[in-house]
Amino acid sequence: KNTTAVIVTYNSESVIERSLQSVLAAPEIASVIVVDNCSKDDTCELVRKKFPMVQVVVQLSAGQARLGSATASVQFTRSLGSATGPALVGAVLFGALV
Repeated sequence: KNTTAVIVTYNSESVIERSLQSVLAAPEIASVIVVDNCSKDDTCELVRKKFPMVQVVVQLSAGQARLGSATASVQFTRSLGSATGPALVGAVLFGALV
């Protein structure tokens, strides 16, 4: 296990649990970071409650507006100094982890 999974979410409360279960079951995943893109639902609260081993980061732009998933991924990945090994970056879009 040496890979950090970075998952960008936006209003993913209905699908994030299943997505995280799948990612955490992968044998190469050492840690998971969820980057929440200003969700208006309870995505962050669900992750913090059911997956305490997952780091949650709320990604905000300067104007507190939602960033696109690609922009949030790139900006956050650039600051991944604490990740060890490779980082796998994905997003939960339209109910699927991509």
